Amino acid sequence: MERLTIFNCVALQVAPLLCLQGLKGDKGECGKSGPKGDVGPSGSPGEKGHGGERGQTGKRGPKGYAGPPGVRGVPGLKGDPGIYGKMGHPGKHGPSGLPGLKGEKGQKGDCKESDITAFSVGLQKRNSFPPPGSPVRFDKIFLNENEAYNVESGVFVASTGGIYSFSYHVSVSRKSLRGALFHNGKRILQMSSVRPVKQAAYNVCQVSGSIFIHLNEDDKVWLQILNASQNGLIADETTDSVFSGFLVFPD
Repeated sequence: MERLTIFNCVALQVAPLLCLQGLKGDKGECGKSGPKGDVGPSGSPGEKGHGGERGQTGKRGPKGYAGPPGVRGVPGLKGDPGIYGKMGHPGKHGPSGLPGLKGEKGQKGDCKESDITAFSVGLQKRNSFPPPGSPVRFDKIFLNENEAYNVESGVFVASTGGIYSFSYHVSVSRKSLRGALFHNGKRILQMSSVRPVKQAAYNVCQVSGSIFIHLNEDDKVWLQILNASQNGLIADETTDSVFSGFLVFPD
């Protein structure tokens, strides 16, 4: 104990003279965290910073509501004519208009006189079942104005041009009938009758026909049977076969 005290004393006396630093000791253990301090006062606002770089383009947003109509613009220049469209359906027939005023009376025209032309002839019994290939000779005269029908040839010859009417009413028996009305050698009206199988041999049927045609002067018209197996044209005391014609309007 005395040695220690002497050493300490010596140390205290020598220390002010030497001031030597000792070795660094080991790091002590961390102490416990102290309590949280109070919030300090707000600092002064800093200076305005520089603008940042432009960000990336965002996604397109939903379509907005339509805005109010804008002010009407100035009319543009007239465009070129368009292509014609398809023709539409015909419209409904309109109402009849009011009658017009009566026109002035025309000048008196020239009246063209023409001879009366008309004939009506019949078939006599002796000429029944006429042969084919030539005009039928109707030699019973009922009417033959202006001698237009030639009894010998069986042909009508036009004395003037115009509209004519021709007709025939013939009786058929025992056979069928197939004939025609000819104009200048050309058939213009067919006549035919088919005899039924069970018909009695002497039963009679009638065949008739009529036509309007235009004829020139000297044109010829006649009736003709077409074949021998179908020439049942007859006339007797009980029935007639008649051929007639007349001028309706002259040219």
